[in-house]
Amino acid sequence: MHVDDRTFFDAFEALMEKRKERYLSVREFLEGILEVMNALNIYLQRESERISDDEIKLQIPILLGSVEAIKVFTKDYLNLKGNGMKLYEELKRLRLQNKISLREFYHNLLEVVVRQAHYLYEQEEIPEEKLRRIIPMFLAFLRYFYHYFEEV
Repeated sequence: MHVDDRTFFDAFEALMEKRKERYLSVREFLEGILEVMNALNIYLQRESERISDDEIKLQIPILLGSVEAIKVFTKDYLNLKGNGMKLYEELKRLRLQNKISLREFYHNLLEVVVRQAHYLYEQEEIPEEKLRRIIPMFLAFLRYFYHYFEEV
């Protein structure tokens, strides 16, 4: 796969630099992360046909790990239900029953990660101290794709 447009990764690099220089609050930083995640999600859906099944098989464990980490943080640490967890459980069930394709499973897992990030961002009662603890999970998710696209 060849990435023609690195706009979302350029935005990611700029966002990281702004945060490093302390120009952004934690909530503003999370908002920027969400914008990059949305752009990445749109890009991956648009370019879906160019992603091989083998590449998808390699990326699904990353997505599953991201969803599980977010699920634990949301449920166990914040005592919130989350916005995408019902979809996640339904996706796992459908995939085990072979009712959705690997590609559909992949794109829906991406959607779950983005939904959960939005959900947490919208929870204004979550103090910045707790938001700081989930940001590394979203950064790891984005960094994986950042490095993945550098290599392909």
